[in-house]
Amino acid sequence: MARDMATKLHAILAKLSKLDSIEATLNAMSNKLAKVESEVSKLKEDVRNTETKVEQMDGGLKWINDEEQQVQIKIKELDLAKEELHTKQLYAEAYSRRENLKFFGLEERGSSTDTKEDTRGILFDFIENHSWHRKRCHEN
Repeated sequence: MARDMATKLHAILAKLSKLDSIEATLNAMSNKLAKVESEVSKLKEDVRNTETKVEQMDGGLKWINDEEQQVQIKIKELDLAKEELHTKQLYAEAYSRRENLKFFGLEERGSSTDTKEDTRGILFDFIENHSWHRKRCHEN
């Protein structure tokens, strides 16, 4: 019986040794699981922060897009106004020149550095010396 007890005791000790080994493995796994849970929790927090930042960026992008649309509308309005002013300027220029007289065949006077000519004097000289007016005056 003592042998039987010793064998049973030995079997129980072997099983206890295995249980200690299983307990150590479970403790190691429990520690690893705690680390994984901690990292998952940290990752969830990072995801929440990232989602918040993305929402803020979306809001900013929407504002930028709205501003860009307003700028595009203003540019179109300014282009139309510019074209209208250009057309008005052309009409005003044409109107101011409509009663101008053009004379051809007059020689230019002055040097190339002299930019201002006495147009009135040239015209009177031409009329006096070369025109039909002179012929009429002599006929009378």
